[in-house]
Amino acid sequence: MIKILYLVGGPMSLGGIESFIMNNIRLFDTNKFKIEFVIDGYDSGIHDQEILNMGMKIYNVPNRGRHPISNYKQIDSIIANGNYDIIHSHLDAMGAIALKIAKKRKVKVRIAHSHNTRHLTNNVLKWFLNEIARFLIKFYATDYIACSSLAGKWLFGKKKIKKHQVKIFPNAIDYEKFIFDEEKKKEIKKEYKIEDKFVIGHIGRFDYQKNHKFLIRLIKKINSKKKNTLLVLIGDGHLKNKIKSYSRKLSIENNILFIDALKNIYDYYNIFDIFCLPSNFEGLGIVLVEAQANGLKCIASTKVPFEVNILGKVDFISKNKINLWVNHIVNTSKYDRKVNIVDIEESGYSIKKQSEELQNYYDALVLGRAKL
Repeated sequence: MIKILYLVGGPMSLGGIESFIMNNIRLFDTNKFKIEFVIDGYDSGIHDQEILNMGMKIYNVPNRGRHPISNYKQIDSIIANGNYDIIHSHLDAMGAIALKIAKKRKVKVRIAHSHNTRHLTNNVLKWFLNEIARFLIKFYATDYIACSSLAGKWLFGKKKIKKHQVKIFPNAIDYEKFIFDEEKKKEIKKEYKIEDKFVIGHIGRFDYQKNHKFLIRLIKKINSKKKNTLLVLIGDGHLKNKIKSYSRKLSIENNILFIDALKNIYDYYNIFDIFCLPSNFEGLGIVLVEAQANGLKCIASTKVPFEVNILGKVDFISKNKINLWVNHIVNTSKYDRKVNIVDIEESGYSIKKQSEELQNYYDALVLGRAKL
């Protein structure tokens, strides 16, 4: 059996990293792979119980930012006593610390995984420390994965991309769950009493990366032209209360519906009429893949990698041109939500194919190191 430790920077909740992990491990051969998790911090996630039900362990460790020494010591203890074949870091640049520990503890396969195209902080000191870690990561990782070529280039450098030393695993999905369902749309809209609304949708955690303030300004402008429009924001995060306050400041709170993170998020794409992702940066943007599978028209900022446009349903507009977003949305009318399933399968975003490929990848790495 191959024993793997996943390192994750927060609770297993609603997000691209968490979705990548859960979508894949649900299809893993549990007779061949044993997965354990190190979670930064003590917050619980919506996937925790499912992970435990699959017979996997979760180790919560002190928050790295607030308690760096105890965080280091606990991760060191877990790796030292875990007898792992693979350490797979989902911490972007800061994975360098855990991978350094893994190297010290003689773990042969140490994977650094890039899920983004910049550091998840605006703090100058933290950014500087992240930059040091980004430089050091190549000394501790043995293998490299990225969700897109842009994400790989950012964390590992152009040379590794050109030399094909970075394995690209796009954030694939179980697309069958996301196929448009008219009855589910009616059911959920009735539940929230929004049957008569034109719904702009967004799914993602509330932090700087996702640029929720833009969406608040956007609905404010659209409301003056299209009165029955509702902005639906699904997710959790440390900026959620600030975004709610900002919506009240702009007197637009009655045109916004906040919904907490959900396990059955695939059902909620059905209530959207258009999907918006005005991110300040993205490694890929898995929600756009999910939205396209649902047949939705999408608008994304030009900071989102263009390769996410797998079905040609995404229009990329600069986040500095909010009036273009407004016009695009105001002029959106009803459209066909049917999607050609073959197109999704051929795009490389089918989770069944990817999970098999990821398992084979792990298998080959462990076998290859064993021969050394």
